[in-house]
Amino acid sequence: MNSTVWKDNLREIKQSFPRFLSIFAIISLGVAFFVGIKATGPSMVETSARYFEKYQMPDGTILSTSGITDEDLDILSDIHGVSWLPMKSFDSSLKPGTETAKIFTHDYQQNKNFFKVVEGRMPEKTNEIALDSALLGVISQGASEPFKIGDTITLEQPSSYDADNENVSDEKNSLTIQGPHLLEQEFEIVGFVESPLYFERISRGPGTVSMFAVIPEENVAGDIYSEVYYWVDETAAYDAYSEEYDATTLASKLAIEESLNGQPLARLNEMRKDLNELLRDGRQEIADAYQEIYNGGRLLEEGRQEIATGWLEYDDGQVKITEAEREIFSGEAELEKGQAELQAGWLEFYANQNLLWENELAYQSGLEEYNVALAAFQAGIAEGEATLIAAEAELASAYQELEAGRQQLIEGQAQIDAGRAQIAAARQQIIDELIGQIPEGLDSPEAILAYLEEMGISVSDLIENLENQLETLPTQIETLIEELHNVEAEITLLEEENENLRVEQAALENELELLAPVLAEQQDALVTTETSLTNMQLHLQSLQDQLATTPPTLTDEAGNESPNPSYSELQIEISSLESEISAQSLIVADLQSTVTASATEYSRLEAELTAKKEEIVANELEIENLRQTQLDTIAELDILQDAFEDVDIEKIQAEIERLLASREEIEAQLQQLIEAIEAIQAAEAELDLAQAELDAGWLEYYDGLAQYNAGLAEVNAGWATLEEERANGQSQLDAAALELQEGRLALDDAYAQLEEGRLTLLNADAELVNGLAELNAGRIELLHAKRLAYEGYWELRDGEQELSEKQMEFADEAASARLELAEAETDLADAEAELADLEGPIYYVNGRDSNQAYESVHENADKINIISNIFPVFFFAIAVLVTFTTVKRMGSEQRNYMGTMKQMGYPTHVILSKFVTYAGVASFAGVLFGIWVGYAVFPSVIINAYNMMYYFDEKIILTSHAVNLVVALIALSCAIVPAIVTPLNILRTQPAMLLQPEPPKSGKKILFERIPWLWKALSFKRKMTIRNLLRYKGRNSMTLFGVAGCTMLILTGFGISDTISGIVDQQMTVIQTFNSMVYLQDNQTAEDVEAFSQELLASGEVEKIVPIYTTQLNTDDSEKLVQPISVVVPMVDSDTLSEFVSLHRRSAPETQLDLKTSGPVLTERMSEYLGLGEGDTIQLKDDTEQLYDFEIGAISEYYIGHNLYLSPDEYEKVFFEEANANAFYVKYVDGIDSLQLENSLASDDRVLTLINLETIAEQAGQSLGSLDIITVVLIVSAAGLAFVVLYNLTNINIAERMRELSTIKVLGFYNTEVSMYIFEEILVLTSIGSVIGLGLGNVLTSFLMKMMQPNNLLFNPHIHWDSYLISAALTFAFSSIVMLFMHKKLRNIDMVEALKAVE
Repeated sequence: MNSTVWKDNLREIKQSFPRFLSIFAIISLGVAFFVGIKATGPSMVETSARYFEKYQMPDGTILSTSGITDEDLDILSDIHGVSWLPMKSFDSSLKPGTETAKIFTHDYQQNKNFFKVVEGRMPEKTNEIALDSALLGVISQGASEPFKIGDTITLEQPSSYDADNENVSDEKNSLTIQGPHLLEQEFEIVGFVESPLYFERISRGPGTVSMFAVIPEENVAGDIYSEVYYWVDETAAYDAYSEEYDATTLASKLAIEESLNGQPLARLNEMRKDLNELLRDGRQEIADAYQEIYNGGRLLEEGRQEIATGWLEYDDGQVKITEAEREIFSGEAELEKGQAELQAGWLEFYANQNLLWENELAYQSGLEEYNVALAAFQAGIAEGEATLIAAEAELASAYQELEAGRQQLIEGQAQIDAGRAQIAAARQQIIDELIGQIPEGLDSPEAILAYLEEMGISVSDLIENLENQLETLPTQIETLIEELHNVEAEITLLEEENENLRVEQAALENELELLAPVLAEQQDALVTTETSLTNMQLHLQSLQDQLATTPPTLTDEAGNESPNPSYSELQIEISSLESEISAQSLIVADLQSTVTASATEYSRLEAELTAKKEEIVANELEIENLRQTQLDTIAELDILQDAFEDVDIEKIQAEIERLLASREEIEAQLQQLIEAIEAIQAAEAELDLAQAELDAGWLEYYDGLAQYNAGLAEVNAGWATLEEERANGQSQLDAAALELQEGRLALDDAYAQLEEGRLTLLNADAELVNGLAELNAGRIELLHAKRLAYEGYWELRDGEQELSEKQMEFADEAASARLELAEAETDLADAEAELADLEGPIYYVNGRDSNQAYESVHENADKINIISNIFPVFFFAIAVLVTFTTVKRMGSEQRNYMGTMKQMGYPTHVILSKFVTYAGVASFAGVLFGIWVGYAVFPSVIINAYNMMYYFDEKIILTSHAVNLVVALIALSCAIVPAIVTPLNILRTQPAMLLQPEPPKSGKKILFERIPWLWKALSFKRKMTIRNLLRYKGRNSMTLFGVAGCTMLILTGFGISDTISGIVDQQMTVIQTFNSMVYLQDNQTAEDVEAFSQELLASGEVEKIVPIYTTQLNTDDSEKLVQPISVVVPMVDSDTLSEFVSLHRRSAPETQLDLKTSGPVLTERMSEYLGLGEGDTIQLKDDTEQLYDFEIGAISEYYIGHNLYLSPDEYEKVFFEEANANAFYVKYVDGIDSLQLENSLASDDRVLTLINLETIAEQAGQSLGSLDIITVVLIVSAAGLAFVVLYNLTNINIAERMRELSTIKVLGFYNTEVSMYIFEEILVLTSIGSVIGLGLGNVLTSFLMKMMQPNNLLFNPHIHWDSYLISAALTFAFSSIVMLFMHKKLRNIDMVEALKAVE
């Protein structure tokens, strides 16, 4: 290639530099936007990952409901490859102010440190503190000025901390343990820090914690740790968020959980042991104290009785003998009475014994009924399984019939396709015969035309027929190839599915192999146990027979009856054996339940295995059918390709020339051809009828397939119902077995009580004998009583005085001691009740994915990736298509140049070099510049916007060579391919033809011309405009596409901004209309809350308040991230609540929901996130994993956060406790100093924290403000693209019509009229394109916003009417600006061009 050609190429660039620049600009814009947005999401993730790595973010955290002990750390230390950092952290309030902070401890000598110093330094001495950098330069809530280095602050632990004994009370187990607690409260601020644990600038996680702080370890005491942070050594080789990182941390998490599996039970046993020792000591101390009181009282009473008895003996000494005789007589009477009572006791004993035997018979009867019910239950389950298996067999048979019918339909379709191929061959034969009738000798087109016109044959019809065939054949071939590809893809999917099913089949077979020996072993154990039970029952029957023949009493020689020892021994042995039989029966019942469960599981696995095998067979049949379809399609494709290859244009032309040679023969054959054509048409009609019947057959097949699927679903539902009935029946049987066991235990207790009564009666008999001996001894003692009474007179006088003094002293001391002992007994009872409810600690092993900030970054990056997968694709598609059109038109304009070069003898590749160089240089430069601008601008701008939300340390911009290469190839192809293909097509024309201008497109009537009254009403220029719009459909369609696409992108940018900007206003002005929320301390009673509310209303600064109870739960959905949700229980009616919170359905914003009638009200974003609606049940859990179910009564419009509103009755129904207010919605009086009021409330000891809604609105606005930058980027980029597209397409429009415009100028059109002639067309196209673009922009906005919305925010996609106007106005403005540029070009058109002859 010589220098002349290169100079000409460069001259072309210079002469058409605006077009060159437009290609460069549009490629640059498209490439920059595509690669820039594509790189933003990965770059944000990488920037975050580097921050986490640099500042040593832990890979996970270990928590426990009872803290972490040294024993736990010893167990953890055995896990290799993991570094540990135990932490004594706790929540504390900061004074001055109302902020609640999480306090971390720091040892400056430790290796791991996840804090970044922003200002000052880390604490190194006691009583030093480093605060959250979020407080740097910011006035803390409730404070009067910002914190600064050198200030002194006070930390106050919450009420759960016991300052007296330095213990922390566990909520579930009130055992006192040495928890983390402060040794000092005054601290000096020495620095401000950041932490990757709190990567978000605004949020500090759920709950009332709003910041964090760091103090030295020396300021915290306690021998348990609140959590343990850990780092996995192996993760240092992987990036955060990567699959390798997640897999490594998951393996470590599982290893940690496994190592801690035994700790809850071990710690529970240890706590129970310690508490039992304390309780035992306490009980002994109380018993000893009571014994001392009793002993003291008894001694005093004995002294009093001795003195009284002495005085009586002294006063009645003379009648002592008489009284003694009376006492002896009375004793004898009592002995006779005791003997009678003893006899009655024995009678009662024998009656109770008979009653006990009757109860024993009733127990045996119940046991037999239980066994009968168990057998009936097992038979019912077996019958249900048999029914379901039979149903499955029927479904399998039906499926085979469906497959047979489907095969017949496929064969019928093949026959119809063969018939259509025969008709096509016949049609081609007719055309060949028609062409063959043209006479020879007509060697010019004019002669052939004249001949055919004489014959009455339309040449245009013949040519149109041939062209239609030539155009139809490639389309049919492409369609068949596409169908072939689809069939191949479907076969591949089915084969992959079969592979997965075979893997599942192997797993099921393996489970069956493992379960079979277990089931056999359980069945053997059941047989052995039942045999043992039968033997025991036979032995029991033998003993009972022996008991029946043994008399209960024996009669001695004197006729006295006494209990028979052999009878009692038999009763005891029978009772013991019955207990053993009862226990053995329970063991048999448990074994039967286990065997039944194992057999059920075995049957389920066998059924599932059978289903998998059937599914594999069905898939294989489907694959076989698809392969047959594939073969049929290939055969049809071969026929069409052969037909296409057999078409010989030159041969057809020769046949036409020969056909025109003979008119008479044509006339003779014409009628035959017409008849043949009619026959073909009739055959085609028959084929169409057959095709319709075949289509009906397919519909029947799909109906049958739907019925089969429905039947299969019913069978699966039947299995589920059977399993449920099995579980319910087993539960009832277990309950009956438990009731029998309780009855057995009650009988055993009754036997024991009966034996105890017998022993009591024997003891009473012995006591009567002893009483008689004592009575005789009393007679002797009375003889000495008189002498003793006289001697004891003076002793009694002295004793009376001493007893009176001791009684007064004892009364005082005993009363005080009894009060103390009563309190001690109450405490001991509480401790014993707590011991019964004592639970072991729960351990939680969390990874980084439980950190809200860590997951939030990834979610936002995913949202940007969503935008990058949609928005730039449209953007880039518009750019490359317009580029394609521009370059293609450039090639068409150079006809004269190509003709001249070809006439001069230049080869084709030299001619093509001009176009390739022009398009290649412009596009290649645009690609390079676009890639550079894309990576330099878009990621930085968007990450800087997100820096308002996150602590991005330094931006890491990732480049993707794959994306760069793909984008470059697409852009270069769209420029270079038309630069090669278009000139090549033109160069196939003779050079002499290329030297002539391309003839204008032939005109024809348009639709409007067929409406005379409308067409006549139009002016000449309107007619020209309409004709041009409908004449050049391809060029105008590209303009419509470009305008619509750009308008769509602009409107989408405005739509994102409108949706986001309306969230905060709607939430804070329409839904939540109060000013602040005040949370109270946990230790406030109902009286304290009422007094606080009265003080608020009496202050004169609060207009109204609403008391509420609120607590925080979490969602329980294994497939989604856990979301915190606030449960709110208003203590007022719906009318009062509506003045503070508007709870309403989106469809009825004027109707306030009443919690008492509607039931639980869930906010809209949570219902959307979990996919729940009204009437569904939402399951939530607390920190102890306790689950709570709520039936959703209504869904309320709500944008920020997740709430569940309950009435007090609904709360009590679910939680089994009454809701007591612990917070207030507060509405201020207009015009007050809200900051002063909030500071006053914050200083109140009863207030835990205070949240101002205006502050929340500002934070939410800042969080959403980052997206405004993205929308600005989108709008500006789309606007720039719109301008370049309109400029390019308008320039092409004018260039293509240069001769037309020159002609109308010669005819007398002014420059302005010529410009308006073009502008009217552009205006119409812009109007139509804008309307289409506005509709598409609305759809794209809705799609993007739903894909982008965070988990805790609701995006309601909507676009303001002014955004529609602005988007359309921008498009029209760009169109007008482009026309101003074009007006100058139109003025400079050379009219001489119109006078050049067309040869």
